[in-house]
Amino acid sequence: MLRFVRLGLIGLLFLGTILNLTIKDSYYISGILFYALPLPVLVLLSALLAFLHRKGRKYLVVFLTVTITLFSFWIHQSFMITKPSEKGDVHIAFWNAAKRNNFEDAFKVLEEKETDILVMVEYDQNEKKSLRFIKSDNSEYHFELIEGKIGIMSKFPIKIEAIRHYENYSLSVVFSTGAKDKKPLKVAAVDVGANPFHSRKQILFETLSEVKEHECDIVVGDFNTPLRSKFFEPYKEVFQHALTEAGSGFVETWPYGIPLLSIDHIWVSEEMKVTEISKSNTWYSDHAMLIAGFSLQ
Repeated sequence: MLRFVRLGLIGLLFLGTILNLTIKDSYYISGILFYALPLPVLVLLSALLAFLHRKGRKYLVVFLTVTITLFSFWIHQSFMITKPSEKGDVHIAFWNAAKRNNFEDAFKVLEEKETDILVMVEYDQNEKKSLRFIKSDNSEYHFELIEGKIGIMSKFPIKIEAIRHYENYSLSVVFSTGAKDKKPLKVAAVDVGANPFHSRKQILFETLSEVKEHECDIVVGDFNTPLRSKFFEPYKEVFQHALTEAGSGFVETWPYGIPLLSIDHIWVSEEMKVTEISKSNTWYSDHAMLIAGFSLQ
């Protein structure tokens, strides 16, 4: 029985490694496996195989070597070491609220961190506290709640430019906000459905088209798609990824501070400079909150 378990684990390790190094999620089946076997999982699989073969010197050496190699590759891909270059002109926070948190909960997570714009997806579906009361308690801010799913807060007036629905219960909102004496920022907020058996190809293609059409400066969202996905390659041609540009630590944002998957993203126009970004992990949500600063070049 143990022999078959070992063979099965070896098969998963081999398949996952090949997918991560080659086609990734280019095809439907490979996508399901790619999302299920990210690099941290492959590292653990290899370490488990090394433990199961601890009495056989040759196999132990092989799997320890594979473990170290995969771990080094993962760190190279996912662990960033950068220092904030300067104070940003504008700060934006993004958070998946896990359907049980609202603006007040977000304020608790933000604590004293400077924030000009806050975007939340999967807003509190039970609405523990009515948005009307939250507005009255925070009159210095402007608020919008889109279809009870995407919450937007800004120090400046908010203008909704477009709302678009996609397959797999996905949604995007384009809005503009900014001080009256300055050019407003155009921001796209995206929430992609979590179904692992639904290809992200069409949704990400349509989302990028929408963002380009409205000439967005910033794109934030829970894309439920890892950063290493093939479908993000067109995004990298026109946007900077905030965590890889100015982040320190792992780019993975889910779950509960465990660096497993990088599915929450902030994309920034090449015309702006990412000056800083941090992650806040709490028990309020299984997703990290991202807080980024930018300078308007």
